[in-house]
Amino acid sequence: MTLDTEALDYYLTVATMVGPAFVGFFVLQYAMLIGRNRKRPAPLSGWGVAGRAAVGVIVGSAVGFGALWLTMYVPSYLTGDFQGLPWLMMFIAMPVGGLVALGVSHCLSRWLVVRARGDVVTTPAAP
Repeated sequence: MTLDTEALDYYLTVATMVGPAFVGFFVLQYAMLIGRNRKRPAPLSGWGVAGRAAVGVIVGSAVGFGALWLTMYVPSYLTGDFQGLPWLMMFIAMPVGGLVALGVSHCLSRWLVVRARGDVVTTPAAP
């Protein structure tokens, strides 16, 4: 049995590029939601805010990647140029995908915090 070092190198490269981006995206989303959470009459716990931030980051990233792919490859399918056009469209697709991901994540996470049930509190009730 041999170890396919090329595939391992590829997966490690992807993990080291995507991992810090997701962590940074999550931290920024969490910080934004903490401010929104403080304005609630019954604030959520830290874990409640973190869970809503994680949902927003995951869904926003998936939708942003879909927008990136559509912007980058749909013109190639329409014109038949699969060599140079994706490289050219990449310069437009990267900011479009990033902005869509940020927008969807922000709107979804904020909606999840605002629409949380009002009876969720940070400390348990006294007996």
